[in-house]
Amino acid sequence: HTYLEGIIDSDPVIQFNKVSFVLKAEKIKVGDNWQRVCGKVLVKAAKKKDLFYADKIILEARLYKPFYFRVLDKLNYRDYLRHKGIYIIFSVRRNDRLKKIKSSQGNPLVYFAFKIRQRLKNIVSNNLSNLAGSILNAVILGLRQDLPKHAREILVNTGTAHILARQYTKIFTFTL
Repeated sequence: HTYLEGIIDSDPVIQFNKVSFVLKAEKIKVGDNWQRVCGKVLVKAAKKKDLFYADKIILEARLYKPFYFRVLDKLNYRDYLRHKGIYIIFSVRRNDRLKKIKSSQGNPLVYFAFKIRQRLKNIVSNNLSNLAGSILNAVILGLRQDLPKHAREILVNTGTAHILARQYTKIFTFTL
C-alpha cells in the first residue's frame, strides 16, 4: 500500500456506493519517508459523504495505471485520463484508509461555485420526482450520475443525448 496526501481538486462524484474525485497530490510516503510530489491522481473509494472540493486528505491505497480499453472504437480510458493530466489511479478499499485533515484548502471561487451547485441539486431533488429531478440536474448542472439507465437510453435513441454534454465543465474546472 501507498500513502498519499493532497487536496481534492474536483467535485466528488458519488455513484453506486462509491466516490471518485481528482486529487492534487502533495506528498507520498515511500518506505518510511514522505516525499513532496506534484500531479493529479484519480481516487476511487467507498462512499464517503463528508468529502468536498478543496478538502485536504490523507489516504492509504493501492495504486495502478488506468486500464486500456476502447469506448465507441475511438476513445480509450487511459488516453482520456492522460488528456486530463491523470496517469495513476488510487483505489481505497476501506473508508478508514481515507481521512480528512482540513477543509477549504483550494480556490475560494471554485469552492463557492461547487457549493452553489450542490444547493441547486438539493433544491431540484427535494422538489421534483426522482426521474424529473435527475433529468433536470443532468441537463442544467451536468450531474449525470443519478440519471436512470432507461432515461439515458431514451436520450440516445432519440438523438438528444447531446443535451447532457459536459459543457459546464469549463465553468467548474478553471483555476486562477
